[in-house]
Amino acid sequence: MRLNPPEAEVAALQEQLSRYALVVVSTINATAHPGQAALVNALLKRDVPTVAVALRMPYDLLAYPTAPTYVCVYSIQSPAMEALARALFGHIPFAGRLPVSIPSR
Repeated sequence: MRLNPPEAEVAALQEQLSRYALVVVSTINATAHPGQAALVNALLKRDVPTVAVALRMPYDLLAYPTAPTYVCVYSIQSPAMEALARALFGHIPFAGRLPVSIPSR
């Protein structure tokens, strides 16, 4: 997927992902890349439970404010991705608090 996917790509991904029981979608600087925000927001409108993951900055949460389940990782390096996967699968607990304030969160 592109950093800022166009509408056609967002629509195609929505269709593909509608066949799954759960979707985990991640963003990198979604506030500056509206295609990422459009994808997450479109997925949130579907009947498929969706976990939104802000990979670098917690401010991505502002781009998809209706996400009922979200995670902030702060890194795209392998150890962070492995920890995210382990937490998502329940092997380790999610821990930590946002070090910044996110309006409406």
